[in-house]
This record gives sequence, structure tokens and C-alpha cells, in this order.
Amino acid sequence: MFKYYLVILSLVFSFNMVQGESENSSGEQTSKEELYFLEDKSVLFDLIEDIRKFRHLNSDTTLQTETKVKYLKEMRNQINNKLKGRLIHFKWVELKDVRPVEKIQLRPGEKLGMYQSEYTISDPNNLGFDGFTVKNEEPNQNSIEGQIQVRISKFHPNKESVLNLKKHSKGELSGKIRKFIYSGGHSTYYDSEGGPYEIIVLELE
Repeated sequence: MFKYYLVILSLVFSFNMVQGESENSSGEQTSKEELYFLEDKSVLFDLIEDIRKFRHLNSDTTLQTETKVKYLKEMRNQINNKLKGRLIHFKWVELKDVRPVEKIQLRPGEKLGMYQSEYTISDPNNLGFDGFTVKNEEPNQNSIEGQIQVRISKFHPNKESVLNLKKHSKGELSGKIRKFIYSGGHSTYYDSEGGPYEIIVLELE
């Protein structure tokens, strides 16, 4: 009887140890993902720090909106000239899809059959949106938070380089910036509170 008691006690102890290790492992994984997300978010904000002052606000008049859109387009062109060809690195992107695209020209005189992998960066604590929320600095906004949608795509020269990629897999991504787009919320896209949200689009090669 005593032997059976020891066996049962040993099994219970082993189960608790395994369960504890699993919980610790899960906690470490979450912490790592949160840390990587914050680092990637910081990289994106470095790109839009100056241009974001022309973002849409609910209090903008029609004249203010038109003026902002004009300056936003001008600054976006300047940023593209500055960023084109710059190497950028993200630590924790999520793969959304891989698709073939029409032949495009990456460099003058060079046309390749390409494949496009599409990614996003999202808050691990706020799943369901391809991007992240930010605090609104403007008083009297309908929502206490705004949303920034993130779309990142990378062009690949051959099928073999992307054939084994899996949807929703997460990991690092590096590439040279080919194109940068920022909407500033001046669009027809709206968040859950009915307000327009900002969009960041990056094309890499």
C-alpha cells in the first residue's frame, strides 16, 4: 500500500513539474514576442515620425485636410528618395500570404518573374488587427485610441525561395526598401469606432 502511495505521489509531483515548466516556457515566449513587437514598432515609428504630423484628425476642416494631403504627398516623395535601397530588419513579422505577381522591373533593364510574400506586424496583446493601436493625442476624439495598419511585402525572384513558407508563421524579415507609403488616415478605411485609420505600406526586395 505504501508503495502505491509513493507511485501516486511521484506521478502528481512529475505532472506539476511539467505543468510549471510549460507555463514558464509560455510566459518566456510571450515576453519575447512582446519585446520583438515593441522593437519592430519603434522601427516603423522612426519611418513615420516626421510625416505623421500630417495625419487625419477628426477636428480637421476640409481646408486643413486638403492642405495636409498635399504636404503628406510631397513629404512621402522625399522619404521615398531618402529610404530607397536602405536595408531594414524586423524581428517578428507574421506571414499573411504568398502570391505570384506580374513581371515587374526592380532595376532599369531588368525584368523578372516575381513572387510576393505579404506580412504584417501586430500587437500580441491585441490580435485581430493587422497593425497596432496608438493613443490619440487629440481631445474629443470618438476613440481613445487610433489604429495603424501595417502591410509589408517582399519580392522574390524564384518560387523555390518562398515555396515552403506557411501562413501565420512568424519570424525575422530583412530587405532593401523599394517603396514606402503612408496614408495618414486620409482614406476610406475605418476602425471599429468609425474613424479613419492610418496605413503604413512597405515594399522590400
